[in-house]
Amino acid sequence: MAFYDEELKAHMIKNVVISEKEQLNKVEFDFNFPVKAIIINHGDHAYCKVRFDEKTLNCFENELYKIDEYLTRSVVWRQLWLLVMDGQMSSLQYFDFVVKQLPQETVEQAITSTLMNLNTLIQYYIPEDSVKTCQEKMFETLLDLLGKDIPDSIKNPVVDNIFGFISRKDHVDLAMKWNQSGFIHSATDANKNLFDLQSTHKHSIVKKLHKSVHLSQDTKNAMLEQVIGDDKSDLA
Repeated sequence: MAFYDEELKAHMIKNVVISEKEQLNKVEFDFNFPVKAIIINHGDHAYCKVRFDEKTLNCFENELYKIDEYLTRSVVWRQLWLLVMDGQMSSLQYFDFVVKQLPQETVEQAITSTLMNLNTLIQYYIPEDSVKTCQEKMFETLLDLLGKDIPDSIKNPVVDNIFGFISRKDHVDLAMKWNQSGFIHSATDANKNLFDLQSTHKHSIVKKLHKSVHLSQDTKNAMLEQVIGDDKSDLA
């Protein structure tokens, strides 16, 4: 069990032995500092359903990145997703948490698994009238993340997932420019290369844009021909 102070430093980690015969409802100890968050299953040593109090959830939603220990952050990421699965946390609350904390995260596995969960979240759990807004917000969140000084190990899963969130017309137009230039850039600086696109990335863009209502069939066919031509050039 760990208690976190206002600087999100862990204190008073205490081992509690849970008996199969006796129900444990209360653990007593003394502390003399303000508690900002509590993690019961600290270290992820026990297999159990984890619940967080409202104050702890609010802390994690805004400041999880301040916890130095990457294992603890990864565990919290997973536990919050399980709260959604258990109906204990709303899909929109979890989405807001991701938007705030993903740009601060440095653990590749946490980012990769979260992006995978996000696709499930938007497809099955987000209210239908909020899906488009969430897709747009996540696209911009991931694009901002690519603009930061982050290692390729983090950029790779971000790029693999960003195309799936293309929906708004200006995002569609931006993705078309990426395909033409061969690299990802922001909407405000077309000359700054944020990531070199491979053929698989271009295929993903074309596949996504072929479903867009913002492009004519002629434009979609032209994009497909361009990608096929690029593939032939790569093989030559």
